[in-house]
Amino acid sequence: MQFPPSPPDESGRGPPREPPALSGLDRLIGGLAWFAAALGAGVVILMMTVVIYSVINRYVLGTPVTWSDELSGYLVVALVMLGAAEALRRGDHISVDLITGRLGPGRQRLVEAWGNILVLVVAVSLLISGKATIQYSVDRSEERRVGKECRSRWSPYH
Repeated sequence: MQFPPSPPDESGRGPPREPPALSGLDRLIGGLAWFAAALGAGVVILMMTVVIYSVINRYVLGTPVTWSDELSGYLVVALVMLGAAEALRRGDHISVDLITGRLGPGRQRLVEAWGNILVLVVAVSLLISGKATIQYSVDRSEERRVGKECRSRWSPYH
């Protein structure tokens, strides 16, 4: 979505200057987004390594590993979440231009603001649900301790 250019600064030569707090916040968010993108690249390499390891074990060595498919699924979810953050920051997230392309600039900004509010609502609900899931897992692991031996907290199979 293209918006009209900003008015020039006081001298009339360049773009307006942001207040120092906003430029610092923008740099912080940009740094976090760069870190998420680098982490996403690492996740892709890790996912490829896991799949190659699984294929070699299964078809060359004849000893399939059971955990690789589940780990690959978790890595795909992590990759989507890391990529979605950067796409939202750049404004490259999925949108339907059929309707918004026909709106004026003011209404386009309103639709974009509503979209960002909805993304925030979903993000908060995912955080709350994730916290509840982690707390449930920790509580269940406390119930499953056997004597002095402590089984893995995250294994659902014991």
